Amino acid sequence: MKSWGLVIFGLLAVLSSVAANACSAVEGYRTPTNFELVEEADLIVLARIVDGPDTIEGPDQKVTLSPIRVLKGKQPSEPLRVFGALAWNGHPIPSMPTTLGQSHFSAGLGACIRMFYPRDGLIVAMFKRSSEGLVQITDPWARAVEDVEAEGGVWVEAVETYVELQQNNAPGTLRQAIEAKRDELSDKADSVATRAIAEDLRQHLLGGHAKDEAPRYRWMAVDMPQESAAVLGDRETRRGLALICKAGSNTLTADLLTIEGEPALDLSIGDQVIAFGKSRRVERRAAPLDGGEAVSVASTEKPLDADTLSTLGRDAAQAAFSADGAEMASAPPFDILQKLALRCDALSKQSAPAH
Repeated sequence: MKSWGLVIFGLLAVLSSVAANACSAVEGYRTPTNFELVEEADLIVLARIVDGPDTIEGPDQKVTLSPIRVLKGKQPSEPLRVFGALAWNGHPIPSMPTTLGQSHFSAGLGACIRMFYPRDGLIVAMFKRSSEGLVQITDPWARAVEDVEAEGGVWVEAVETYVELQQNNAPGTLRQAIEAKRDELSDKADSVATRAIAEDLRQHLLGGHAKDEAPRYRWMAVDMPQESAAVLGDRETRRGLALICKAGSNTLTADLLTIEGEPALDLSIGDQVIAFGKSRRVERRAAPLDGGEAVSVASTEKPLDADTLSTLGRDAAQAAFSADGAEMASAPPFDILQKLALRCDALSKQSAPAH
């Protein structure tokens, strides 16, 4: 299965801080932080996707949006459209709500901006005014057009928070206001959204994902139309865990990298535990950086029932994995496990990919 390599690549990327994008930007380019992106936009809308082509080939490669709510700017009088299509390789695109730390998978396929959308999907879209009217923001890999899980989703709340900060503070006092908001949210830390937004503001104050600030343990999301994963890695020991869901499957798979033997795995999310049980050694195809060679992992599975989904998506400040009772890594999941639970539920209801 081709997608296994992407998941293993994601796990290796967490352990080695390797960036993975198929497209490239000009030398020295830095993806704007989410806060900078909101600042750049003249118009930000929560919108529904209503129409578009089934392929990016052809003269009219634009998707039409129907605004639900304006998050920044004024209600547009002109139609809103973004580049892209409603299918990829002939297959409809599902809704894929992203975490604050990632952009849609199609932004890394070649054009460096998002190109594929779900019909009737709920999105947050950003535009700038030009001599030609409103045009979408096209900064490479930026979260300029992203799916959201609900009208009050984490990204919607983050955008509203950033707009309020920018509108209520002069440039000379803005950084101080951002620091105060970060501290307020960090102290509050009573929901997935507050923790995720506090971390996003911390990253903005660092100027993006600063390498010297990379924590030893961290969660990361890897998402494709027919497979989704949350990855937790330890950069020092290079031990790691990938939680994987696939289209048409009612199981949650856990792969452990650089773990010896076949240990029993427990995943702790706050004060709740998902006990996977004893693992077995299997081989997965590694990432392109490793030449597609096989990687041996300890793998185990858990039925993706209502209890597992509920625990996976619960609101928790920390999530850790243990092998044979010994904790291997622990880190704040922010909005990553919440999004994985949503994607796993959706993927279990899709048809399995044809081989």
